[in-house]
Amino acid sequence: MKKILIVLLMVSLLLAGCASNQETAKEENAEETAEELSAQDYLNIAMEAMQKGDMQTAFENIFKSADMGNPTASGLIAEAYHNGDAGTIDYETALKYATIAYEGKDPKGTLYYGSIYLNGYGVEKDSEKGLQAINEAYELGDNKAARYLGNAYLTGNGVEEDHTQAAQWFEKGVERDDYTSMIELGKLLADGDGVEQDTKKASELFNKVAEERNDHVGAPAMYELGKLSQAAGDIKAAEEWYQKALDNGFEDAQSALDALKQ
Repeated sequence: MKKILIVLLMVSLLLAGCASNQETAKEENAEETAEELSAQDYLNIAMEAMQKGDMQTAFENIFKSADMGNPTASGLIAEAYHNGDAGTIDYETALKYATIAYEGKDPKGTLYYGSIYLNGYGVEKDSEKGLQAINEAYELGDNKAARYLGNAYLTGNGVEEDHTQAAQWFEKGVERDDYTSMIELGKLLADGDGVEQDTKKASELFNKVAEERNDHVGAPAMYELGKLSQAAGDIKAAEEWYQKALDNGFEDAQSALDALKQ
């Protein structure tokens, strides 16, 4: 009986040891698989997760990709922290990853690298360095870069204020289907500011944005359509546009609505 118990105990220990070895092997294989994943693999996993709405997995893998030096992933992180899409604005983190993206010639990251230096966001302002990077982003094909350059000329940020130059850059932004460029160019056209006044073209630009973006992006265009309608004497249309703008988060529309009712 004792011999049988000893044999059973030895078998149990042997089986336990095998199971432990199998578990260790699985863990080692998993580690090896993880080590074999490239920066691009992690970015692909992130993009797939994003399409499925799994933002936590997406964010984790974008960081893994960026920390391995992937310029595209780094550009996405720079954008998120520059604009607050990550839940907070953090220019230090934005610059860290924008620098990786800039060195890797990623258009998006290059844009935000330039914006940080142009505006002095968390760093000493360096207009020349910032504008050069934004110009590089434009040459690399970024669709927002022309707008950033247009705004620089519109406000005199790092360059002499020049609304004609601003309009030219906004026009280039329109060519790349940037909605904010459409709105800014439309405003200049509506006022004849730096360009020949053309309310018809301005209205076309505003309507395109309002039709394609029924959200906070399109709200400023709706507000501008309200202004054009009011100037033309169509108070009903003006009220409708102002209300649409307000419904989409453009708070300035409230004062315009109040003024119509007086």
